[in-house]
Amino acid sequence: MTKSADFAVLKARVGAKLRRKQIEDENHIIRERLLRKEMEAAEARAARELAETRGTLLADLERQHAALERATAQEHEAHEALKRAQSQLVQSEKLAALGQMVAGVAHEINNPLSFVVNNVAVLQRDVVAVRELVDLYRQAEASAGTDLQHRLRAAAERIDVDHTLGSLDRLLVRAREGLRRIEQIVTDLRGFARLDEGERNDADLNAGIASTVNIVRGQAAKRNVEIALELGRLPPVSCEAAKINQVILNLIANAIDACSDGGCVTVRTSCEEVGVAIDVIDTGTGIAPDIRGRIFDPFFTTKPIGKGTGLGLSISYGIVQEHGGSIEVDSTPGRGTRFTLRLPLEDARREAPAS
Repeated sequence: MTKSADFAVLKARVGAKLRRKQIEDENHIIRERLLRKEMEAAEARAARELAETRGTLLADLERQHAALERATAQEHEAHEALKRAQSQLVQSEKLAALGQMVAGVAHEINNPLSFVVNNVAVLQRDVVAVRELVDLYRQAEASAGTDLQHRLRAAAERIDVDHTLGSLDRLLVRAREGLRRIEQIVTDLRGFARLDEGERNDADLNAGIASTVNIVRGQAAKRNVEIALELGRLPPVSCEAAKINQVILNLIANAIDACSDGGCVTVRTSCEEVGVAIDVIDTGTGIAPDIRGRIFDPFFTTKPIGKGTGLGLSISYGIVQEHGGSIEVDSTPGRGTRFTLRLPLEDARREAPAS
């Protein structure tokens, strides 16, 4: 009986150990299943978060791209409007309307131009932020599951995020360059018209000439005419700068018209004993001797009908006379023409001191 009892006890103990082992195995399996489920749930959450991040990123990229396209369109429209206004300014010989027209152009272009410049700056800042978001997205991708990595990489290849961001960078650079050019043109227009001055002041004639030349360079380029500047050191000259700029514009525009394809117009400044001299020299057709004495007469022109009013040189002559200066012309038919504008350093309208 003792052996039977011992065997029964041993059998019970073995059975108990086997049951414990079975329970432990079952618990281990349950824990593994729970762990797998937790991992699957975590991967699913990560996939959803990455998908949401990708969706947000793509939406941001689309918004930025659309905003950039709008900014580029606005820049193009402003540039086209400026070119049209500039062409009208170059062709206009009505000095009385010049200041108002340029003031309107500068005002109308400066306001939207400021908006576009600011918007492009914001876009450039936002693209940097989007790049940072893309980098974080890629870092998160590295810790995702293999299947999710494959799907994310496939999506990235399909969307081509790097190309899109690179394209945005290039478009922004071109937009900023276009805006810079527009700002320079507006600056030249304002400098040409001297919008803040309505009376005589000491003026930097070289700066006014440079702005005027910038305005007509497009007209010269269309005719394949080169403009050369040879600006000497000049003292400030008391004058109405806008009117003197108009005289220079008329002389240069006429010189361009006189040149054939491949011609050259040279604008030269120098200081003389009692004033300054401005030469406008062209390699054009020249002026016949029999009409040279009439070129400053009102309504006299050698241009075809519809190409000129015949008032440009007449108005210019009157302006120079108002400033106590002179205009001289030296021309050789077939070789070119030189107009020399001379202005005194002192305001010729000032009354002489009593003796």
